Amino acid sequence: MSTLIEDPLLALSAESSARLPALAEHVDQLACPPASAVVITHILDTALPFIEAISRAVDLVAVIGIPYSTMPTARRQLEAAGHRVVIPPDIESLPALAREEIERASALREEPVIVQEIGGYCAPFAEELWEAGLIAGIVEDTKQGHWRYAERGNLPCPVLSIAESPLKALEDQQVGRSISHALETILRRQFHRLLTETKVGILGYGGIGEATAVALSSLGARVAVFDQCGIRMAKAALDGFGETSREELIRKSDVVLGVSGHRSIEGKDLELLRPGTILASGSSKQVEIDLGALNLMAVEKSEPGLVQHFTLSEGKQVFLLNEGMPINFLEQSILGRVLDLVYTELFLCMREIALGNVGPGLQSLDIDQHRMAAQKWHRLHWV
Repeated sequence: MSTLIEDPLLALSAESSARLPALAEHVDQLACPPASAVVITHILDTALPFIEAISRAVDLVAVIGIPYSTMPTARRQLEAAGHRVVIPPDIESLPALAREEIERASALREEPVIVQEIGGYCAPFAEELWEAGLIAGIVEDTKQGHWRYAERGNLPCPVLSIAESPLKALEDQQVGRSISHALETILRRQFHRLLTETKVGILGYGGIGEATAVALSSLGARVAVFDQCGIRMAKAALDGFGETSREELIRKSDVVLGVSGHRSIEGKDLELLRPGTILASGSSKQVEIDLGALNLMAVEKSEPGLVQHFTLSEGKQVFLLNEGMPINFLEQSILGRVLDLVYTELFLCMREIALGNVGPGLQSLDIDQHRMAAQKWHRLHWV
């Protein structure tokens, strides 16, 4: 995207129609009642057309960026187009900032706001916001966020999640390809090695883990996987990836990659790592690797960065990629036409809340709307 923009708002609008035609058509054709919104998202170039499109449907009061996935150029373009953009100094500060912005937005517009978020940051205080009349409902994008809301039990407010929808599942393949591409690039540029010479151990065999294993294997990596779920391990075995134990995977892999959505590499696992092991995450935030234990066990370590060196006991060196944050965000996270499908579902969820069609609790969009969105997306992109 060019940064030489005479009219930033018109430029973003044109790009939205060009890159996200299904979303643009839904926004233009489906009436959305007046509503205000706060969006918590990754501020990447790929997200700019989405933010512009939904700002034509609702009154977008604020965009809150995830610190580890905010591109300065993208932020500047949003601000140039007139959007309020706020970024917390670190991920721990995000929930408090989100609450502050939601309260501000509701007071400013004198109405409850729709929160579209990515990570469940508002889950701990969603009930309080609802009871105070500050929110109309929440739209959640990710599985980690979905799990956070599920842990809250019977929430009184509407929470529409796309994390387990059939449309979101289609995104997993592209996420796996993005993780694979990022890992191959880092190995080539930073370690001067090829995937064909690398054994990659993947912890987690959900949708993204499976897609990552397939993508890496297709590029020549020797892939082993482990998942705590017996059903997923059975599938991994049928796919040709399940002939290993967790301990063996950690001991023998050149790269240990966590994509479970939970803590997958514990402090006790660090002693099992072979010298020169590379630790990486393809999961949101810094949840996969026990960074506290890694720092505590380090005799020496380099400054944080793309590749951080740790010397453990007996001189064993291990390497951490991207400070334990997802490596796919180093290159826009996800690319391709599937974004148009996922963004369309997010808009449809926001519209349902604005229409007052969603009751209390965690739920998903009606399957008929999934079919409608998929058909339109297929017609616009492939027919």
